[in-house]
Amino acid sequence: MLERTIGELHEDALLKKEPLEAKPDVLGMVVEGLSEELAHSLEMETGKGVVVQAVEPGSIAERAGIARGDVLEELNDRHLRNVREYRDMINALRPSKPAEANPDGRRVILALVRRKEGTRYATLLVD
Repeated sequence: MLERTIGELHEDALLKKEPLEAKPDVLGMVVEGLSEELAHSLEMETGKGVVVQAVEPGSIAERAGIARGDVLEELNDRHLRNVREYRDMINALRPSKPAEANPDGRRVILALVRRKEGTRYATLLVD
């Protein structure tokens, strides 16, 4: 017996079912814009983040606890409005000066991650 309320949305149903053709980025994620339906189901505004469609096993993102369906709202205290902004931030990850990296040479990225259960920060360490 179906017990869903008409109009109730489940974020898993709103994520793409088919494997994506996109290659994971340097953090090991494939992201896309936050749809209006998914934003509504998470009680978020559209234009506030990107949704993680896939996470590569063993990647930086997976080690940080980021999972499919998470919404990335910020990277290093900068709000993400769309995929273009996300990609611009990812492309700028390589430190140009030693002072921009931590002592072991890796770059620290602090991501604000939202899930249905709540919001948290994830620390990603980029080689």
